[in-house]
Amino acid sequence: LSSLHQLLQAIYVPLLLKAGGQTVDKKLQSLLAELQAGLAHSLRHSDSTGARSVLTACDEFQYWADLASSSPTLPERERAQYFYELLQPVRADFANVELLTCLELQELVEKSQDVLDDVWKQTIHDPFPQDRMQTLLKVMSGDIERSLQHKLTRGIRVWHDPFDKVRDELRAGIAVCMKWTHCTEDLTRTFWKALPRHAWSAEPFVDKQISQLGARLDHVLTVRTVHEQLLRLLSADEQQQLHIHESFTPFENVQAFFINPYTEPQWETAMAEYERKLAPTELRVAAKLRVQFQDAKGHADQLLREFHRYHELVQRANIRKELVTERETLLGALTVQVKAARDAFAVCATLSLSL
Repeated sequence: LSSLHQLLQAIYVPLLLKAGGQTVDKKLQSLLAELQAGLAHSLRHSDSTGARSVLTACDEFQYWADLASSSPTLPERERAQYFYELLQPVRADFANVELLTCLELQELVEKSQDVLDDVWKQTIHDPFPQDRMQTLLKVMSGDIERSLQHKLTRGIRVWHDPFDKVRDELRAGIAVCMKWTHCTEDLTRTFWKALPRHAWSAEPFVDKQISQLGARLDHVLTVRTVHEQLLRLLSADEQQQLHIHESFTPFENVQAFFINPYTEPQWETAMAEYERKLAPTELRVAAKLRVQFQDAKGHADQLLREFHRYHELVQRANIRKELVTERETLLGALTVQVKAARDAFAVCATLSLSL
């Protein structure tokens, strides 16, 4: 039952009810939804903890709702009802999590932190079990991850849409991942670790999938930023000669935001092909940057601005190797500037002491 429920919840129901849309018979959709709900109900009642049926945050909310009406004793029903009510402020958002914007997801993270803190710290009933909280944090992470994946695969064409649009969406997604990671880590490393009544005794909770997704979004953003800087430096004829418009072809059939042992080799192969195609362009661009940096030579502030302006490009291995002299020039200029500032500070300090 558990395996069938997981397959329906994770694969078949989303595929048929969401992707299938108008092509799937309404009666079949209704039967699938009833089957899924029935399996979840059976699992909750066949397992005293209900853990096997909890695949999403809403499953956990429903577990406490069921317990509030079916527990054999009044204290158990009151405890279940209390936890259900504490979790209510985020129930509606998690039920529609795929529809939330990245800004709304950030607000949901903040709200979730307050709700989870209230659930963990309550003293009216027996404490919320630690293993159950770990499961809840895990499924909330999964809900947020799937929401971001949905937005970034259906809301934008990451390799084709204008850079500004893609950049803003990726930055917003990165912010959600960072905010959720900080939320769960703060709760389990700092806020709950030293509580006298109900201390968190496990390792701090950090969801690996959310961390990996945030890192992938940052990686994709860097690739798009480098491409934009290349376009800025190359003429139209150079872009055509170097086939810049074909730079992202290795990624066309890769699910960049779905990270697992099966998709990772595809991503690594695409990145290797991308790097190979980009090498001739990097040599051309390194020569252009060298000219720009030479124009700023002798002006440390201006040279530093130029390096910062193209810092994604300068960090590329091929370009970094080509610009060794320019990097040493910048370091020397900054060293002189820092020494002058230190000497000026020392003179001022000496004068103030003599007054």
